[in-house]
Amino acid sequence: MEPQVVKKKVRVHSLEPHDEELALVINYVKEVTVQHPDGQMEVQETPGSKGIVLGDLTPHDDPETVAAEIIQSSKLLHPSMIEDIGAIIVHLQERLLEEDSAGMEDYDRMAQMALHDQEQAEIADSIQAQQMAMLQQQIDSTLESLDSYIEMLYEDNVQEKVKGTYMILQLARNADNLETLIQDERLFSRLVGTLKESAKQSLDLSINIMYIFLCFSSFSEFHQMIVEHEVGSLTFKVLDYELKRFVAFQKELDSVKSADAETAKKEAKKTKLKIQLQDKLIHAALYFLLNLAEDISIEKKMRKKGIVGMMVQLIEKRSSEVALAALTFLKKLSIFKENKEEMKAAGIVEKSAKFFESSADALVLVTMRLFLNLSFDADMRQEMIQQNIVPKLVDALRKEPFRLVVLRLLYHLSTDDRCKSTFSYTEAPPMVRTVSSDILSLALKACMP
Repeated sequence: MEPQVVKKKVRVHSLEPHDEELALVINYVKEVTVQHPDGQMEVQETPGSKGIVLGDLTPHDDPETVAAEIIQSSKLLHPSMIEDIGAIIVHLQERLLEEDSAGMEDYDRMAQMALHDQEQAEIADSIQAQQMAMLQQQIDSTLESLDSYIEMLYEDNVQEKVKGTYMILQLARNADNLETLIQDERLFSRLVGTLKESAKQSLDLSINIMYIFLCFSSFSEFHQMIVEHEVGSLTFKVLDYELKRFVAFQKELDSVKSADAETAKKEAKKTKLKIQLQDKLIHAALYFLLNLAEDISIEKKMRKKGIVGMMVQLIEKRSSEVALAALTFLKKLSIFKENKEEMKAAGIVEKSAKFFESSADALVLVTMRLFLNLSFDADMRQEMIQQNIVPKLVDALRKEPFRLVVLRLLYHLSTDDRCKSTFSYTEAPPMVRTVSSDILSLALKACMP
């Protein structure tokens, strides 16, 4: 007697963009439950995948709308997957932009390299005093001495803890050491415990530990260990505390103004140094969380903890490095409607419009891309017009790396009847014609044999 099929079920276990094609790949497992003649039940699993080609996708399409259409057309997909699919659509649209513009691709690569170099420079700068002390003592950081570095974290003396974390950080900055470091069961637990116990005592200590976590978060294979130790939740607490402490620092700066000139200058210098160190800590914490947010489920948890409001708060009165990290995070979050609504309520357009005047191209570019995502909302398009960004966008067309994103943003703004009149008072029409002609010429040349 042959086994009888009792039940068939298809379970989607992951979604991902196709490596080469403009397509969404659905990875699934086909589960067939069969009953054998002796009454025993067996579940047979067969993995499979299906591709949904998105040949008509353009960089101008609304990700949520496209995602909804895909779900409606496939029996494998459920409406609860709309956010995950939307994130993949955005990824594919960014790939389109890269393919359409070699200049933009080169610029992005240069910007990423610059950000990486900047990050490494900040790590070195934030621990400069410690590094000089180590060099003077002729102390080298080695894996063989890891146990002694961890033992330093148990000391009551905060400076010993700073020294221990500094030595561990030097090891963690070499990616080849990370696998060995993660195998020490005490390391993560002790770093988390030290940050909980002593974060408020020393900014240097907090900076060292957060940069160690940042080194690990750069590789997705270590994310599970990070999640198990609840480092993400702890980072939120650190950021919340530092935001409150920043308010205290501002009050310190205001209070010293009433002192005599010499004292005021001395105290103001001390407070500004604290703020600079705090910015380094926040910078590391933001990129650490950004790395973890590659997982959409973790990003959703961050939203519940108030990540949107925190990022909006961080773009005000902070260094350009912190602002860049916060805006990058906001750009990622802005692909989802509920996040856009929260940003709108927080006044994101008004608070971030100032960055169009920044001398840092990377900061201007990420602001443009954030505004592009926000421009799908009619109310925020109107806010952008009120902030007088159209002349700034038109002027930005003169810079080749900005052109593609600026054209898309101008196109979105021009679809609103309330915005069209603004264009007549700028050089937009002739500039757009010139730029569009240049792009068309390049496209035709690329097609020629």
